[in-house]
Amino acid sequence: QWQVSTDGGTTWSNVTGATSATLALTAVTTAMNNNQYRAVLNGTCTTNLNSTAVTLVVNTPVVITAQPVNVSTCSGTSATFGVTATGTTITYQWQVSVNNGPFVDIANGVNYSGVTTATLTVSNITTALNGYRYRVVANGVPCGGVTSAAATLTANPTPTVVLTAASYANYDPSISTGLFATTSPVGVYTYQWFKNNAAIGVTSASFPLSGDDFGEYYVIATNTNGCSHTSNKVTVADSASNLLFIYPNPNSGKFQVRYYNKGGSTIERKMVIYDSKGAQVYVKNYTVTGPYGRMDVELKKASAGIYVVELLDNSNNRVASGKVNIIKH
Repeated sequence: QWQVSTDGGTTWSNVTGATSATLALTAVTTAMNNNQYRAVLNGTCTTNLNSTAVTLVVNTPVVITAQPVNVSTCSGTSATFGVTATGTTITYQWQVSVNNGPFVDIANGVNYSGVTTATLTVSNITTALNGYRYRVVANGVPCGGVTSAAATLTANPTPTVVLTAASYANYDPSISTGLFATTSPVGVYTYQWFKNNAAIGVTSASFPLSGDDFGEYYVIATNTNGCSHTSNKVTVADSASNLLFIYPNPNSGKFQVRYYNKGGSTIERKMVIYDSKGAQVYVKNYTVTGPYGRMDVELKKASAGIYVVELLDNSNNRVASGKVNIIKH
């Protein structure tokens, strides 16, 4: 009479109909793992002799429950391919197919790590890896193994962008200059500009500079595949000048005035404007910040003619003067 124990040999129960010298188990399930079995023998000279107990170990075949998926990424980055499998004593071996060729085993190295785990990491990706296909062979002892579906790596090129100043990196309001982003390879890009590490909303490949645009710049270029590159940084600084800049000139009575402020700290300045007869027609105090802080002027009732503009410091000493031509239409 064969018996079974499901609690490690503490209690035993008869297996119905199992009264031969051999016990055959059919439709074995994982629920039967670690069951113990023994035979109770009875004969002419022997009563209730228990055999040694043996343990049933139920191994499960490997089943892949989550297949590797395609990955699209940018050159210079890393990608991972993963698989989820169930089974007994699983080992993994990742394989690669180059240019739709045969799959071969991968070894850990410059581009690969985790080749014998459930997750393969592809590092230092270049466009040369574009189109490579990856799969994994999952083996289970002793039930054998299965091979996963193949997943494809799409390696998109990452652009290179270089930022340069058009004419001058140091300038004053009389000089026209700007910043230009040169991006390769040729393609369609979007741009995001930064000044002193803050986004400034410029989205074109170039940025013309005005008298208020001193600072440190860089730009991020992104292609249609979403691959981005950050440019070098360019510092645009002031160029010292003893000239008083008035523009537009001529004008209709509305213009701006700029004068060099070394260091760009906040200072007080006073502007006085005289007509051609020497009569004072305008006076105003300004708080100026920056190397060439902007001072806006509006002479609404001024008649056409040449006017003299004088700029004074906070002690009423003249620091600069110039002329402005007001015209009326």
